[in-house]
Amino acid sequence: MSSYARSAPFLQDYTEHNRKAKLCSLFGGVLFGFGWLIFVDAAAWSGFLLQPEGWDVVRYNAVPLFLASVFLFALNLVDIDELRTAQYDYRLGGRARWSLCWLCMCGVLCAMAVISSVVFVVQSTSQSQKLDDSWLAGTAVCGCLFICVGAIVFW
Repeated sequence: MSSYARSAPFLQDYTEHNRKAKLCSLFGGVLFGFGWLIFVDAAAWSGFLLQPEGWDVVRYNAVPLFLASVFLFALNLVDIDELRTAQYDYRLGGRARWSLCWLCMCGVLCAMAVISSVVFVVQSTSQSQKLDDSWLAGTAVCGCLFICVGAIVFW
């Protein structure tokens, strides 16, 4: 234990919090990368990337993953300390109000991403008899969920 930690015990709490934040950031990044990886792997496995008309199917199913990625970046713009102080302020004035509004918009964006990926799965299974279409749409749902959970963990 260093002399700084002995003289100021709050520094030990700070370093412990910093260690937890680094671990959560790492885990959130792994979930984000895994979400994109399973989608790209399914697109490559199904052979859509080798066909000229397959790129349209891949772009169509990648929209929810892009929305989830925007959700990750938008959620990290919200300062969590402002929201912690806002729970004691009943009038919600100033920056806390805008942070709360931005957080609600992020929630809507996450819900749009997940719902649109589920709609794409239902649409691809009802219109097509090929397993590849359903497989790609299913991995889009899983990838979207991994990205959204990773964003919340990263935050």
